Amino acid sequence: MENDHITRHIEIDAKPSDVWRAVSDASAFGKWFRVALDGPFEVGKTTTGAMTYPGHEGVRWISVTEVLEPESRFVFRWPHLLADEEIGPDTIWLTVSITLEPAGTGTRLTVTETGFAALPEDQRVSMLRDNEQGWDIQTLNVKNYVEG
Repeated sequence: MENDHITRHIEIDAKPSDVWRAVSDASAFGKWFRVALDGPFEVGKTTTGAMTYPGHEGVRWISVTEVLEPESRFVFRWPHLLADEEIGPDTIWLTVSITLEPAGTGTRLTVTETGFAALPEDQRVSMLRDNEQGWDIQTLNVKNYVEG
């Protein structure tokens, strides 16, 4: 475990264009990530919704899309919020970068999440651990969704 970031890699037996659709189209993303999104991912825009993942149903989703480079890179920021906390000037934002690279006949997907060093020390270790486990699950979910 690193102090400020998480990185996960997974090989997917599909063309980058198919994997790209799964990660950049809000409807497809919602199916494998298990989140009901209220709109598309658009650079500079906020996407909202609610988690449908078992045990996390109804948890708010808020993200701001930073980069959409077709078949290559999707970057978004999401806030670290506690329960009913609202976004404010002191909100800490974590950044998620999803990159795709051709790998043989398939695609190598890499997820990197950064920004944990800005969290209060008493929250950092548990947040890193929880998000590491989350990305282990979600990278398998996207693989199963695309290959399914």
